Amino acid sequence: MKQSTQLPVTRVQADKNKGLTSAQVAERVKAKQTNYVKKVVGKSYLAIFTSNFLTFFNFLGLLLFVLMLACGSYENMLFAVIILANTAIGIVQEIRSKRTIEKLSIVHEPTLTAVRDGAEVTLNAKDVVLDDVVIYNAGKQIVADGIVIDGMVEVNESLLTGESIPVKKHAGDTLYAGSFVVAGN
Repeated sequence: MKQSTQLPVTRVQADKNKGLTSAQVAERVKAKQTNYVKKVVGKSYLAIFTSNFLTFFNFLGLLLFVLMLACGSYENMLFAVIILANTAIGIVQEIRSKRTIEKLSIVHEPTLTAVRDGAEVTLNAKDVVLDDVVIYNAGKQIVADGIVIDGMVEVNESLLTGESIPVKKHAGDTLYAGSFVVAGN
């Protein structure tokens, strides 16, 4: 059984007007209780190379190449150049699309407003820590599961449930990451 690498932290129910203190945030960051998730975008470079080289078509071409080499039919081995060119084109196209997708994923980093040390601060989604007080307004994406402390929001959970009708959430209700605030705060 794999042991957890997280350090225990003291859970707090932060005041909605003060939020967490800098010391509490530092404690949670040290304990790796942040919203950071390593994004894996597409295949690795090794997977791209192997998926393009290790195909049935390439295996069949290699087999024919070896048989023609053994028979001494050198003038009929030109097809190997076509197979290599096809493989190279596939690799180049897949690497270019991987890089484009990586650039696009960096552009779309959600931000939010949190209350820390009694002041509202703007954070990236990966900088949210356990027990943070987050302020959501209409149009904002919910970046981590949480509980409504105060107010009322209508949330679009269609990405999670498939239901397109907004759901009203009041104090004490749970907000789920991946949904969007339609109205309220």
